[in-house]
Amino acid sequence: MEETVPRDAALTHDTSLRRRSLLAGCSAHAVHDGLTDVIYVLLPLWQAQFGLSLAQVGLLRGAYSGTMAGFQLLASR
Repeated sequence: MEETVPRDAALTHDTSLRRRSLLAGCSAHAVHDGLTDVIYVLLPLWQAQFGLSLAQVGLLRGAYSGTMAGFQLLASR
């Protein structure tokens, strides 16, 4: 004998799953952007700590941006 799930229960489960998925996606996006933006705070500290020139700091930032872009291309496959 087949079990039938009431329509309201199935709808509630579907809505709950969508909300959890949305929350997970929003959280991942916030963490990603937060870590991306914190580099602007860390670069002057690293420059002072490691004695880097402005050109070296710029190359470091460029390498970071290029790496992030490359990983996004790889993640799309």
